[in-house]
Amino acid sequence: MKKQNNIPENSVVSYASNGYKAISVPEKKKTALLNDFCTFRVHKKPVVPTEIKLSRNKNELLLEVHCFDTKPVHTENKSNGMSLFEKGDRIEIFFGAIEPVPWMIQFAIGAGGGKFDSQGKTDFWNADVTVNKTGWHVQLTIPLKFLQLRDLSCRFNLCRYRVENKEYSTWSKLQTKFHETENFGELFFCDYDTAYFAKTGSWHDKKFMSRKSFETCIAKHHIPANTVLHGPFLSNPASHGMTITWTTAGMCAAALEYRLKGSKIWHKKYAGLQNAVLSQNNNLHTVHLDGLKENTSYEYRLINIHPLQTEQETIENPDYNFRTLNTHKKKFRFTYFSDIHSDTTTLKYFLEQKNTQGSDFIINAGDFLACMSGPDAFYQGFLDCMTEQYAKNKPLVFLRGNHEQVGLFAADYSRMFSHSSGKTYYTFRHGDCCFLLLDAGNDHPDDPFGIHQNTEMIREERQWLEDVVKSNFYRSAKHHIVCMHIPPFQRNKFDLGQAFSLVQNVFPVDAMPDLLLCGHLHRYIRLMPDAREIITKKNVPCQIKNPEALPYPVIANDIDTCIVVDVTPSVLQLHVVDSTGKTIDQLKIRR
Repeated sequence: MKKQNNIPENSVVSYASNGYKAISVPEKKKTALLNDFCTFRVHKKPVVPTEIKLSRNKNELLLEVHCFDTKPVHTENKSNGMSLFEKGDRIEIFFGAIEPVPWMIQFAIGAGGGKFDSQGKTDFWNADVTVNKTGWHVQLTIPLKFLQLRDLSCRFNLCRYRVENKEYSTWSKLQTKFHETENFGELFFCDYDTAYFAKTGSWHDKKFMSRKSFETCIAKHHIPANTVLHGPFLSNPASHGMTITWTTAGMCAAALEYRLKGSKIWHKKYAGLQNAVLSQNNNLHTVHLDGLKENTSYEYRLINIHPLQTEQETIENPDYNFRTLNTHKKKFRFTYFSDIHSDTTTLKYFLEQKNTQGSDFIINAGDFLACMSGPDAFYQGFLDCMTEQYAKNKPLVFLRGNHEQVGLFAADYSRMFSHSSGKTYYTFRHGDCCFLLLDAGNDHPDDPFGIHQNTEMIREERQWLEDVVKSNFYRSAKHHIVCMHIPPFQRNKFDLGQAFSLVQNVFPVDAMPDLLLCGHLHRYIRLMPDAREIITKKNVPCQIKNPEALPYPVIANDIDTCIVVDVTPSVLQLHVVDSTGKTIDQLKIRR
């Protein structure tokens, strides 16, 4: 079994199953020569040689292709269109990319002069074919506007079919098919020094790099697309289920194998299998396990399948294990964080504490970032830290805060931290405690464009909550703990009022929550039942005037505090500490 790869500095994601090739066409009046062709799949020297000379002007890429041949050239394919593939010698030229925007265009030219391209633009490019005693030759002109260049480059390959011995040859070493962008070489419209900078973000010590030195150096930076880059982390704990999520360096297919700890039998579940096809175009992989045994230890390992399906990588780690929740557990501990806002220094301190390490799970109560600025922000902002310290073998519980609705990538929250229900609110039980994880929405009204539709979500969530509190799943629990990011302290302030509308009069008198945990205010505030008492940090005034008199304690966590809760059949014991280790507050709630 392979272990997780070491990730090179300034890594470059590679989808290739064969060696890296590159060619530079840096400026006008300079020509690049390619003649290192091989046979398709077999990768041997072709019977006859092929040579390409590439150059460019301001608007066009020029290719001079020489298909040398000592046998008669088959020129039957004189017509444009798909018919040129049916007979005659031909060449096929491919340009494309895998990331960041996938695309491909294919050109084909027959020895008889017929043309084809995959976008139906044969009238906009030229190919002049001549046949002589040395073989057949093509002068090809392709407008640069056909190519979607990124970092001054695109992927490129040329393949040749020779009727005489039914030989396919190719410049790039291909695995299974001609349309294999993953293994195409890379065509640069700059010199190799600039290309190195574009790929790695740094200049190479050696100036005036050659093609060989460039290919060698870039290959050292390559990281296979199916390499685990982030995770795995556990989430959505349940007595019969668990969610495992991880991210690979690039897109690939993936699966998870799991087994009872100590068993020899592995079970497999695929990530992204729909309608008989396994997704290969995701780098985020999530597997929801269900049907597990309660209070049982499991081991798991990751399966990442190479994009070309030629191999798979199995990643194992002694820390890849977990225990399902136990509805009969008498005593347990959990830790509650909120409003980290990417402060990984504070987060790391809390995660290293004995109380946190001894928790059965951690509740992340929202606003762990200031803005959803893309998937990497989640990892850099808190997830990498939590995975390394805790979440490989103990689960995280996620709540959405208002800042999880900020930014172009806000919808990624539901992808990154997906629950099997498809909702951002849900419930679970551990021991004699029922947890309600609620989504209090945004801190401002819905926009007129329909980007945010919290009003409708709160209405649906309220109906769901009314059904939950009537259920035996909820009412049979001895303790009830509600968690949501925004505290329901006031009616007349939008964010607090929306939270209040979600929980107002929803809980029956004989099954009130024991505790409601929140965050959002960047102040530590404990509001006791019926607003009889308000506790804050020492010498810090309460910013809430005339709070709502709720019939259960409500606590708003601060940006630099965490709440550790010990649950027993008769008591909830809360211990609140700050990032210096100082005890801020303690509370016992008796059933």
